[in-house]
Amino acid sequence: MLLSVVVPVRNGAAHLPAMLDSVYGQHFAEREVILVDDGSTDGSGDILESYRRRHGATRVVRQKHLGVSVARNRGIELARGDYVALPDADDVLQPEMYAVLMAAAAAADLDVALCNARFLRPDRAAELICRSLPDSGVVAGPHWLAEAIRARELLHAVWRGVYRTRFLRRGGLRFDTGLALRQDVPWTTEVLARATRVRYLPVSMYLYRVGVRRAEPLRWKRIAQSYMRVVELLERFVQDPPARLAPAIDALRWQIADQGLRIFHQTRRMPDDAERAAVYEEMRVRGTDRLILRNARGFRQAQRALRRIAEMRLALATRQLLSFDAERLWPSFARGLRPPRAP
Repeated sequence: MLLSVVVPVRNGAAHLPAMLDSVYGQHFAEREVILVDDGSTDGSGDILESYRRRHGATRVVRQKHLGVSVARNRGIELARGDYVALPDADDVLQPEMYAVLMAAAAAADLDVALCNARFLRPDRAAELICRSLPDSGVVAGPHWLAEAIRARELLHAVWRGVYRTRFLRRGGLRFDTGLALRQDVPWTTEVLARATRVRYLPVSMYLYRVGVRRAEPLRWKRIAQSYMRVVELLERFVQDPPARLAPAIDALRWQIADQGLRIFHQTRRMPDDAERAAVYEEMRVRGTDRLILRNARGFRQAQRALRRIAEMRLALATRQLLSFDAERLWPSFARGLRPPRAP
């Protein structure tokens, strides 16, 4: 079987050689590599071209900066492999990763094969990401999805698996191009929920690089808005679920509320009250607060949702009260407060 490894790249020159070395150093040789340059300006394109010249079965695709979702979708469209892998351009793969996953996929005719991973941080030991989930065996996607959510160990990461290409294409499973961030969440959720045969292997074979960059203030707003979009996409997905999703419905609704509650984590990082209020107002207008409450499951999550949304609505009401225009609201009263005009 052929594996198509799709790597979206946007200004990743610092870590790109190490990542590509780990791709070309894989023990699984039946592969093609599709490198999608998403409008890089830091020399990443030259690095990709040098690897294309040195290695066979490699294609470099260039596009203007359209985002990682467009890059991944394009790679999947071009893939000739029976399965597709989607690693990030700044991470590191263990040499046996794709050999193990492809062997599992071939042995059990899987739609999706997943592995565990570790965080890769500067000057720290690589920490295991999923600590409690055992080998799932071959199970239906909704069952594994529900189990991972209940264990609070659902890792929304496209890079730790291989996915049957035919399954993705027939299901129209594409990345949402309207999401600036958090693109993995709705995609992995829908892929797993629709998959018939899934296996999770707890062995760690991927190193996920955790950045240490300082985010600019506007980034928190972008993340919050992305979570709003994620909530809307997940809500749409579970609105009319087929019978096979029934085992995961409660877990999926818990996840919708959980993703929405993460918005408040971003607003706490915003130093500007006006910016925070703008996010709250957008949540109110889009109905994100109501979706959080509708989907909250269990006492703890419902309590947390009620507390956060009460805080949000109080902040909006307080801001409105402090900024009211007396003359606009009570014109006759305001006119009575004016000093008389000089004769």
